[in-house]
Amino acid sequence: MEYKRQVGKLIKILSISFEKEFTKIVSSFGLTASQSMVLFYLYKNKNIDVNPVDLEKFFEFSHVTILGILKRLEEKEFITIEKSLKDQRYRIVKITEKGLDTESEIKKSLKTVAERMNKGISKEEQDIFASTAIKMIENLRRKNDD
Repeated sequence: MEYKRQVGKLIKILSISFEKEFTKIVSSFGLTASQSMVLFYLYKNKNIDVNPVDLEKFFEFSHVTILGILKRLEEKEFITIEKSLKDQRYRIVKITEKGLDTESEIKKSLKTVAERMNKGISKEEQDIFASTAIKMIENLRRKNDD
């Protein structure tokens, strides 16, 4: 297939392929790629209060998508969602012991998929791809004022 200059299509295919491979591995824990990424974020931020809006902003997911992910993680007992003691309107997402127990496995899974994805690609090529992708994202987010 000829995808050489269809950058948008390539990025979409890469994203879908990464998510499928990651989901194959983490499904053994009863998780999807998105659920695992949210848990990973919660591990890294376990010492601060995290609310659903923080997750929406970080992952750039819609409110409905984040609520669905959180609902399923809560049903599976990987997280709890509690009302803030300071403000009852504010909800806090907390990782449970069960969630914490999967941390090393999720890290290992991410590393496995990343290594497979980057096989045969130099560090310099990875850096160029990352900086180019960042520029593309910034270009698309910039208002059409130029």
